[in-house]
Amino acid sequence: MRTPSEIDADYDGLAWCYERWWGDRFHPPLQRVLETLFYPRVRPPARVLDLCCGTGYLSRVLRARGYGVVGLDRSFDMLRVARHVVPGLPVVCGDASRFGAAGFDAVVCTFDSVNHLTSLPAVEGLLQCVRRALCSGGLFLFDINTPPAFAFEWGKSSAVVTEDAALFVRGRYDAVERLGHTDITTFRRRGRWHRHDHHVTQRCYELAEIHAGLQRAGFRDIAAHPADAVGMAGDIGVGRVFFTATVS
Repeated sequence: MRTPSEIDADYDGLAWCYERWWGDRFHPPLQRVLETLFYPRVRPPARVLDLCCGTGYLSRVLRARGYGVVGLDRSFDMLRVARHVVPGLPVVCGDASRFGAAGFDAVVCTFDSVNHLTSLPAVEGLLQCVRRALCSGGLFLFDINTPPAFAFEWGKSSAVVTEDAALFVRGRYDAVERLGHTDITTFRRRGRWHRHDHHVTQRCYELAEIHAGLQRAGFRDIAAHPADAVGMAGDIGVGRVFFTATVS
């Protein structure tokens, strides 16, 4: 994999964090999930919308397998990295809860991207947009962090330090507001050290809320799959649930 300095020495922020630190942690076990839930049901050269595609890690994997992939994300920085990582990838900058698309055989939305929508109306907007984007029989695959994830994982802190960079992550969970907060501080050495601070908020959703939202949006064959039951073990899978649903 290309390093951030090889991709673009100028970008910073969460896009750099995803490419440098987090993609390799999430996506290899995600492949085991895809082998169970996605690849047997959606065959190349199916058209796939990678919703909240981030830096393009999953888009690259799907393109290499022969799928026709379009990436959508609201972050220009994320998309700029994705275009470097996956040359020629069609990308759209847009809001996951308010986008217009059609003609896709499948939509994937991974790495708890749905939790970043911090209101149920926003989540239902996403589900309705996905429903309109899918062809008849199309598959929607996505994952969410559920209450056990926030209860057991959000109180943790972590740090990674290398010769040219450092990452510090502090999490906390407000059970009353059902909001998980993550403070991220990065340092990069490019001649001198540069510091960047970010705050990320996720909302905790119950499985019943998501299931009901899928039904209201017109999905069928709705199924919830605990991450550890479909190949994603370890702390990355704690409280994580993958949903599959189809349209008529």
